[in-house]
Amino acid sequence: MAPTIQMGDYVMVEITPLVRLCDIVVYRAPAPRGTAEVDYIRRIIALPGDQVAYVGGRLRLNGKIASREPVGSGDHVTIYRETLPNGCSYLIQEMDDNGIFDNTSEVTLQPGTFYGLGDNRDDAMDSRVPTVGPIPIENILGTAVMIYWAQDGKRIGLTLKPTKGNTMTPTSSSSP
Repeated sequence: MAPTIQMGDYVMVEITPLVRLCDIVVYRAPAPRGTAEVDYIRRIIALPGDQVAYVGGRLRLNGKIASREPVGSGDHVTIYRETLPNGCSYLIQEMDDNGIFDNTSEVTLQPGTFYGLGDNRDDAMDSRVPTVGPIPIENILGTAVMIYWAQDGKRIGLTLKPTKGNTMTPTSSSSP
């Protein structure tokens, strides 16, 4: 989920039946018989009834390409602010737009299912992957609300819920 959640971050999860666009959810993926279940954390980018595809490395939601503007760079990645057609925005990172899941067929989400993507788009097992697919509501354990422990102490207290104006940027709840 980088750049939003870093390796080693611990997040507080709120158990809630309400799932909204831009929420970061923790969900349990069904495991093959005889293996352990796995919990995933992904951002909800589409709701039941929405049509979703990935075309040329760009998210298409209900026929509209989500805008994406570069805001920085890191180790072989570009950091973008992606904005959904409803105005909700958040940070993602991409190595390039030619990865294995940068072109997917359009799917229409069935009732009770959600589409989740990792913010690290080139390194995420998310709803674009056929063996993962859309997330059933009954598998969602809750929504991430804040980072309560991190190796980088400056990240402790960062809020993960969308803020006013539907802009999602991790910001410290304790600093100005």
